[in-house]
Amino acid sequence: MEKPLGLLALPSEILQKIFVQVPTELKRTCRTFVVMYNDLYRNLFVDRFGPHILRTIADYDYKYLVDYIRSFDYWRKDIRNIISEHYDLRLPYTDEDELEGEKVDPANKLNCQYIRDSWKLVYGIYVNRRIFVDYDDYTVNSYVNAPMSSVKIDKTLKLTPGLYNLSCALIIKTFAGMSSSVFKVLDGKTGDKLLEYQPASHFSELVPHNKFVLLDIGSFEVKKPKIVEQEMDESSSEESNGEEVVATMEEAVQSKLVDIRVVVEEAGVMVKSGYILCYIDVNAYQLKDCMIDSAGDLYCVNEKYWLAWWIENQPPLPENVVNVLLKKLYKSMEKSMKLIKPTTPHRRMGSFAESNLDARIKRADMSPVVVENEDETDGTDGTDGEVNLETYNREFYSKLNREGELIVREFKFRTMKDRRRYEEWIGQTGEENYSVKSGTVYTMEPLKWKLTTIMEI
Repeated sequence: MEKPLGLLALPSEILQKIFVQVPTELKRTCRTFVVMYNDLYRNLFVDRFGPHILRTIADYDYKYLVDYIRSFDYWRKDIRNIISEHYDLRLPYTDEDELEGEKVDPANKLNCQYIRDSWKLVYGIYVNRRIFVDYDDYTVNSYVNAPMSSVKIDKTLKLTPGLYNLSCALIIKTFAGMSSSVFKVLDGKTGDKLLEYQPASHFSELVPHNKFVLLDIGSFEVKKPKIVEQEMDESSSEESNGEEVVATMEEAVQSKLVDIRVVVEEAGVMVKSGYILCYIDVNAYQLKDCMIDSAGDLYCVNEKYWLAWWIENQPPLPENVVNVLLKKLYKSMEKSMKLIKPTTPHRRMGSFAESNLDARIKRADMSPVVVENEDETDGTDGTDGEVNLETYNREFYSKLNREGELIVREFKFRTMKDRRRYEEWIGQTGEENYSVKSGTVYTMEPLKWKLTTIMEI
């Protein structure tokens, strides 16, 4: 009697087609599917952003990305090692390698530990964005024709087409300012409003003060640019109907990224900002949660039903709110994504103004690494300027506060119906019950609602 044919004995083409149908389920069965699951995210990443993103990572974001991913080894080292050993990956390149004149091809540079074996994290980091707000990001305007002034934050992001949620991390200090603030998402080319939200006049009374509060602003869709091959002299007169028209095939290759502006503005006779804006999150909805309505627009089948939530038993100190490693990475991405240009045979030399993108992180070896703040703009108040990669994220994303209590978040809903719908959804997804009895054994897995960069297909 012939031995039954195992799944892994099938031809690779058939095995791949089977795997993409149920990747999350199969990845738990054997090492081969762990590797295939990682490679699937690499293919999704390149397909979503285009191949030029790999050179951008290699040239600008490499060291920041390696540091952030490496800081999760306390949690995912065993899984990462399966992939790393399969491909026999080398350690990441260091500054010393580059200073010695070793010319590294971008593709080979990314074939290292903490990137080639971590494509799911890389995918989540670049698909989602977190805008960290610094003092220099604010602009103050006064109007000549009216006794008014405004405080404004205006950030431009390059996003891929899809459905996104916008949320804002705040610390409410007083009752002033929130009702006169407007949150907007605009198309970077046309200026069309994709999302606009103004809190209710009594919002500051609905949430507690001096707590970390995450406000749900709403959802918006980034449309795919309309790709039209035409002559350049015709493109100027072509009607686009609000959609970006790509004039040449060279531009079509780069059209996966769309410019989006995120604007927060407070205006009034006397600007009285009674809140601290910590950061703004732009998070992509998972593909499995998105549907298309009759008008051809995307919508989420598991839309959020809450107005805001806050952390009840952890003080909103900088070390609890701002992840230093993630901030350095997103600050680097904020600059590097602007440099993405159509591919040419000439290499861009850069400028003195961009020299701070070259990390000066000291590495003697790959033993526990200490990352030092490189300049004042990338530093974070409330930290000592040093980060131990072996322990930092384990403490930052911990489910417990300093007193050893389970971190609790409280929700504010718009209506009682929303509360019931949310409770039903929680019951279906099996999200953690925060009334856990003392003595519960907690795993090393990070607190997921604090880590929005992990995505499932």
